Amino acid sequence: MATNERAAAVDFDVKINGTEVPDADVISFTTESDFDQPDTASVVLRNDVSGYNDKYKPGHTLEILVGASGASAAEDGAGSKQTIFKGEVVGLDVSYSAGGKSKLTVRGFNKLHRLTRGKKSKTYQDQSDQDIVSSIAGANGLSAQSGNSPKITHKHVYQHNQSDLDFLRVRAARLGFSVWVDDAKLYFDAPKIDQDSGIELKLENATDAEHQLKAFSGRLSNAGVVKKVTVRAWNPEKKEEIVGEASAQSSPLGSSNAASSLSDFGDISTFTVDHPVYSVEEAQAIAKAKVADASMGYITADAECRGHHAYKIGIVVKVTVNLDTATDRFNGKYLVAGVTHRYAPGSGAGGGGGGGYTSTLRLRRDAEKGS
Repeated sequence: MATNERAAAVDFDVKINGTEVPDADVISFTTESDFDQPDTASVVLRNDVSGYNDKYKPGHTLEILVGASGASAAEDGAGSKQTIFKGEVVGLDVSYSAGGKSKLTVRGFNKLHRLTRGKKSKTYQDQSDQDIVSSIAGANGLSAQSGNSPKITHKHVYQHNQSDLDFLRVRAARLGFSVWVDDAKLYFDAPKIDQDSGIELKLENATDAEHQLKAFSGRLSNAGVVKKVTVRAWNPEKKEEIVGEASAQSSPLGSSNAASSLSDFGDISTFTVDHPVYSVEEAQAIAKAKVADASMGYITADAECRGHHAYKIGIVVKVTVNLDTATDRFNGKYLVAGVTHRYAPGSGAGGGGGGGYTSTLRLRRDAEKGS
């Protein structure tokens, strides 16, 4: 779709089974992406003339590409389109009405959905979690990209009547990792919260801004935050106790970490004894992961923005909701933990162009105030 054909809207391509769908047939599309679960997409098509019912089927590839919006759209042109979803068709929904229009909704998952199909019971011996991930990725037609640290070799790991994804979620949680897929690569790693994307979102009415924050709703709660986690276990071979500890650390996302909000509640700590652990290194890794997970829920938010293809899970964005007070606790850097992209004809979120293309970011933060 050429930019000048829909100057006030958004430049996009929808490709199914490698072939671009005519723009006039695309009524709307929605994509959703979150850690630890498959990305989803739904594309609603006009179906009364084209007869898509028998043209598409589960297993076909599905890709959605979107171009720049705002002031940068005219500068970047059609060549700037970037993929916001790439996966496989898994379902078709059709609707008819007497004397009315026919619509077909094409539903897709990214390739992480392959890890949800079927349950397995399998034993892994003398392997690290990274080795296990590589094995599972290969069995599902994917390559693997795993975090290097910590890398602990386990004598025995049992996948007990679990899907591959359920199994990897459990393994990832022990290390403070997440699981996600980009195209055909399976990631098993912790989000890099110390790497800034350079994207800044300001709550203002500048309609020509490339990155425009339309609405923001945030929540701060230290109910689940702890200063310290201790993991205790028993080594049956050496007949000795295993202890691992971790305390909350400073964060690159803000100048005041989540644990500092507990000063009025005393020294909040927790113990974990329900994890099978066979080394101090493993116990420390689990303790560190639990502290980090509890802290990352300190501030959560939803940010509705002018649609942009650069928004994806795992990036860090800077948010300014209070332009007058730089030290506002909700100003600062956030991890993007989830993204919803939506397109439908209209004036966009809150008006101001961009067609009907909006992006909603699900944000998390383990600190407050600017960093």
